[in-house]
Amino acid sequence: MEQTLVKIAATRELSGQDVATMINAKQFDSQIATMTQQVRNENIRIGMPQIADGTLQRVQAQNASMNSQLHTMRTMRSTQ
Repeated sequence: MEQTLVKIAATRELSGQDVATMINAKQFDSQIATMTQQVRNENIRIGMPQIADGTLQRVQAQNASMNSQLHTMRTMRSTQ
């Protein structure tokens, strides 16, 4: 009988530890999810200026090309 009570007590203690472990695991999962989202947000925040910079460079290149074409057209017009 005493061995049975010891086994029951050990099982209850183990069950309590399992519950605590599950709670801790869920908290860790939540923290990991939060940190993962923070990393995603930072990557987006970093990427936005890079996209803007690339767009600005394309606009500047197109502007330079249009200025060159305009200069060519003016030169051709002045020689006629």
